[in-house]
Amino acid sequence: MRPYVRHIRRQQSSNTEGEAREVVEDQREALAREGTRRMLCQALSEEVDAYLGRGRYERTGIYRGYRNGSTPVMLPADSAHC
Repeated sequence: MRPYVRHIRRQQSSNTEGEAREVVEDQREALAREGTRRMLCQALSEEVDAYLGRGRYERTGIYRGYRNGSTPVMLPADSAHC
């Protein structure tokens, strides 16, 4: 095989490896973002429960406020929705 053919095949192989590495890194970042989004949503829900003194859909004799539903909110540092 001629040297320049080996060089071209080596380049093609390294491009494929680089693309695969990039895909894995994108998937890892997406997984980390989703985990972070879920943890933040859970923490916010627990904070509201603690403030109101009751869980979602629970009724108590003491009125301390109410939940007004929820809507997706764009977080400033992330593109995930809560």
